[in-house]
Amino acid sequence: MSVEQGTAFPRSTVEKAYKLDMKKLTRNVQFDLGGRLVCTWTVRGEKIASIRMNLVEDGLRFHYRQTDRQGDQEDVGYMVGLKTTACNFGGARYWFVCPECNGGCRILYLPYTGGTFACRKCHNLIYPSQLERRSVIDRAFEAMVKLPEVQRQHGAARSVKKQKKLAQKRKQMIADLQSFVGEYGQK
Repeated sequence: MSVEQGTAFPRSTVEKAYKLDMKKLTRNVQFDLGGRLVCTWTVRGEKIASIRMNLVEDGLRFHYRQTDRQGDQEDVGYMVGLKTTACNFGGARYWFVCPECNGGCRILYLPYTGGTFACRKCHNLIYPSQLERRSVIDRAFEAMVKLPEVQRQHGAARSVKKQKKLAQKRKQMIADLQSFVGEYGQK
């Protein structure tokens, strides 16, 4: 774990949390009103946690028991909303509605320290790859490989928003290359 610049405490990664992935939940399950679903987490075949979810009109009702640091157990129950988006070739895609920010998300997380399930941003969780520091050489090499494709996309982009985003990406890649030349160029 790494300490974020400007913060006193290291941030946790998504790997240090239980997660509920809507894509995995809906893959082999038919959602029926009043239906019940149980998810279990195991380590080496031993059950370490589980959650029971009931599908009701307003979304999913979560039920689970958590233990605090003193060893006291508490029953937890609350609603998590659901929303759908239409797929291009028919059907619908389900999303959780984060209980904290009301944003749509595919995955809800519950840190091992307890609390409630919420999205990654609300729990201030990061991906492990965000802890890796890329060297100037890595960034320059990536820029050399990707820059022609970004320039091609920029020319083909139809929306102004997409053009601005690609222009910013191109500018960052050029800055990475200049940084490499400045650090490792002939002196």
